Amino acid sequence: MINLSGLLCVLLNIINSVISYIHSTLIWLLFLFAVFSSCSNHSPAIILNKPGYPLIFELKRNQSIVLDSNYSKTEIKLIDIELFNEPNIWFDDTLPKHNYFTAIVKLKVNDTVIIIPCRPYQMPVTVSGLRIYIEGIKQWNNEARLGEIDRLTGDVRLAVRPAGFPWFEKTIAFPVTDYVWRASAYYNTWLSLVPYNLRYYHRGEDFGAIPDHLFVIAPTDGMVIKSPLPAGDGRSNTLQILSTDSIEYSFSHMDIESMVPSLIVGLTIQKGDTLGKTGMTWSGKKSQVADPHLHFSARIHETEISLFPAVIESYFNTYPDAVLAIAGGYRFALPGQEILVDGTRSVARKEDSILHYEWELPGGTTVKRPLVKFVIGKPGLYSALLKVTTLSGAVDRDFLQIRVFDLRRKKNITYGWIYHSPVRNIHRGDTVTIVTRLMNVIGAIQMDAGDGSPVRTINSETYHIYNEPGNYVVTVSATGPAGEPVTLQMEIKVQ
Repeated sequence: MINLSGLLCVLLNIINSVISYIHSTLIWLLFLFAVFSSCSNHSPAIILNKPGYPLIFELKRNQSIVLDSNYSKTEIKLIDIELFNEPNIWFDDTLPKHNYFTAIVKLKVNDTVIIIPCRPYQMPVTVSGLRIYIEGIKQWNNEARLGEIDRLTGDVRLAVRPAGFPWFEKTIAFPVTDYVWRASAYYNTWLSLVPYNLRYYHRGEDFGAIPDHLFVIAPTDGMVIKSPLPAGDGRSNTLQILSTDSIEYSFSHMDIESMVPSLIVGLTIQKGDTLGKTGMTWSGKKSQVADPHLHFSARIHETEISLFPAVIESYFNTYPDAVLAIAGGYRFALPGQEILVDGTRSVARKEDSILHYEWELPGGTTVKRPLVKFVIGKPGLYSALLKVTTLSGAVDRDFLQIRVFDLRRKKNITYGWIYHSPVRNIHRGDTVTIVTRLMNVIGAIQMDAGDGSPVRTINSETYHIYNEPGNYVVTVSATGPAGEPVTLQMEIKVQ
């Protein structure tokens, strides 16, 4: 006869054993998940680890990385990030009315706590035997509506090179011939907000130039992997070259008529080969009437990387300029709001150093220091002039465009840029073409050539002859739709 109570006890014991096994297994699996999650969270993402190029990686707050022996096993830890924004009412109502313009990244490098700025036109900072550069910040990147950095998952993306080494071991050729740094009022760089657009933080370098005046050349040896020839690509005529060390360089906005016809996919390219001329093609036609430029960028493994440090080094390798004044591009504000301008991003050659900074602010006030705070009480488009002087006596100027918004008018404002050609090797007696591309002005546009000649009216293009060598500041003035002042400036260098 079957003992039912005994059988029931056996079944209950089996069930309890199974439950106990499942419970212990779940605990073990949860433990393993926690361990692997922890390991994953504490393993920095490596974006680029290629000999001769910056090591690019990401960190989260309180996360560390120990670099290899090429970097003396230096440990870098991300401590904190502070972002700064400014008002910008150009954006659609669905977006916050601000844009980021700088950030402060606090790091611990071995036992030293340091502050590294993240902002447009910022060169790497040298500390503890390293050149450290901030490629991007997650919070900044997440608010972009165009130009997001690909796959940025850490709080900060950093790039490092050993001190004393070039940013790219295989230095690139500067992509535009006969160029002068910031020769036009139009320029965008890595991280900079492209003004009067979407919330677009730029990736790459934009060189403003009058179309079809300056040649574009190959930055390195390689092969054409994408070409708009022969009929154009219906967009921006993007040409892509894959270098012999697998960096993908892109050029956009050349006009199809000015491109070298043989630039088809598979063509072998040598460093310095002519590719075409800067143009104005966008959306399949010559539509960049207001802002013609060449766009130059780079990718590795489908991830865009900043070219700015390499471009600056390439410029110094190509041209004799002793120093580059960097005023910062663009700033945005409201009437009466304090504005901080900073000239410390300016760059001198290694054998020289910047001795003096001088700002000429809107209204004519001159301040002889690199950082200056001031306010502008009335809406308008203003220009602040930065002059830097080196220990050897070299001088350069740059101009910061400051848009002070009118809350009542939003996008009904004046904006635009000015250009000239040629930009290098201008001699006294040469004819210089000066082009203005100011949009939405009321009345005449006035131009002061900066040489004491009479102020003249300029529609879209004029010509001027400088009779003496010198560096001349051209000032273009106009009136906006609400009667607000509009000023743009650029420098013309005459030998």
